[in-house]
Amino acid sequence: MFGIELSEVFLLAKQLGFALAGAAALWGFVFSVRDFKCGERDCLIYDWLSSKLYFLLFLGGLFGVIFHQVVQSVLPALAHEGVVLYPRISDFHRALQITEPVVWLVAILLLLSLIINRLKNKLFYKFLSPFYLVSFILFFFLTAFPAWIGEFSRLQFFFNGHGFHSIFTLGTVLVLDYLFIISRNSFHLKQHIYPMFSTISKVIWAGLAVDFLSALLIIENFVVNPKFLFAQTVIGIIIINGVFLSGPVARRLFASARNGESRMEGGWQILANLAGVISVSSWLSITVVDFFENLTLSYGALFGLYVSLIVIIFIGHQFLEAMEAKDKPPVFIH
Repeated sequence: MFGIELSEVFLLAKQLGFALAGAAALWGFVFSVRDFKCGERDCLIYDWLSSKLYFLLFLGGLFGVIFHQVVQSVLPALAHEGVVLYPRISDFHRALQITEPVVWLVAILLLLSLIINRLKNKLFYKFLSPFYLVSFILFFFLTAFPAWIGEFSRLQFFFNGHGFHSIFTLGTVLVLDYLFIISRNSFHLKQHIYPMFSTISKVIWAGLAVDFLSALLIIENFVVNPKFLFAQTVIGIIIINGVFLSGPVARRLFASARNGESRMEGGWQILANLAGVISVSSWLSITVVDFFENLTLSYGALFGLYVSLIVIIFIGHQFLEAMEAKDKPPVFIH
């Protein structure tokens, strides 16, 4: 339907899973090491934040492992941003052979971490930092090799950059939104999380830069079609929305945290929520569209679906915030 193949859906699910897991590992590691130079209360907060990201890592990693096994059959490795350039089947098979041992290593690591977390909780938290670091390296490798042409060349670097940037873009955007939701009902969480938003945003910008640079390596393969035009429109929205998020919204967030306010005044809370939803929807949209080679939808239909996705995610965002309000953080971080 609409030129969408089931195999492409499996590839998309694999990429989304590993991107989310890689981003959760990255920021889980950052929070776990921030307690090296902090007071006792701050250390507890950073440790708690780090532990909260384990859920995202496990969920994303599980999805990635499952769908990696599903795509063991002959499938195309798809390109990005309207660029029509696909590796040969032999290139894809080589990538599967390279990444297969790593996928099994990830599966074993996830299983062991779950068992230790349940049975030896203190031991799990003791080794949380190295666990996140090793996990990030593994997920980075898995996302960086959608195909292997047998040598490092312009084409190979395009495939590498096209793959791993999703950890720093889509995956990090999802982590950022998750942190925003869980911090909403805690003044102390806001004081620790909000100052990091600018750093997280810079990582997202860096991921976008990697995406652009990798695409420029094969610029001669650009094809102007509805999918390409839609992707460029959404990237423009990402840039404008990112400036808004890292500028006036960020300043309002910091001010509300310093003043101990539960919500920003003057409609800024809704604007902040909407800007975050647009960021998530935008990265998700261009990632999804890129994975469908023969998509037949028009530009208008794609943009209509994009707006609908924003509405749906915004409603879901409000629901998650209401649910999170019932699940309050521990007393030591109120």
